[in-house]
Amino acid sequence: MPITTYEIRWFTREKPFSASKVFGADALPDERLDWYASPGHPGTGTKLREGRLETKLRTDDLGLVEVAGCSGVKERWQKWSAPLTEDIPPRQLLLENGWIPVRKRRWLQVWSAEKETLEVVHSRIGCGALFELTEVMVSGQPWWTVGFEAFGPEGLRRPALERVMTYVLEHLPAHRTLAQEDSMGYPAWLLRITA
Repeated sequence: MPITTYEIRWFTREKPFSASKVFGADALPDERLDWYASPGHPGTGTKLREGRLETKLRTDDLGLVEVAGCSGVKERWQKWSAPLTEDIPPRQLLLENGWIPVRKRRWLQVWSAEKETLEVVHSRIGCGALFELTEVMVSGQPWWTVGFEAFGPEGLRRPALERVMTYVLEHLPAHRTLAQEDSMGYPAWLLRITA
């Protein structure tokens, strides 16, 4: 059964803000290697992630948002995920068939939007949004992505995304402008940098 997500994301070549100032000096990023199938369309993506095959389809462009000098496009996605029953194919086989290795170092905050006051919590419970800063390496080239993804009951996800995103962007310490032309999902970004 698919999961619906509401998301906004930007990709930049320069680090947009200090991870230690936002996530804490002691916060260590999660590290992993994801494999993306070479996308054929900016609204579809398939990846191998930690023993799972995930496919996403962008179902709607929810319009432009402008907050704290940043502008980007909110999107609605449908995601399907299934565990792999066999080992992931060897690296060389994936490379020969157009899969793209993306190494990630991700700092993450989970925000609860259940109460009037937003707060950082330890896990997804109820309604809220994830906020991440991720360093991504593709073909030896470093990139940065800032993203928000809402969770919770269907009718509350979109407002949760907007509340958390607005609060976080308005309270970020000194940061680079996140521009509309840099706002896109992973499939559109991969199409752009591999074209």
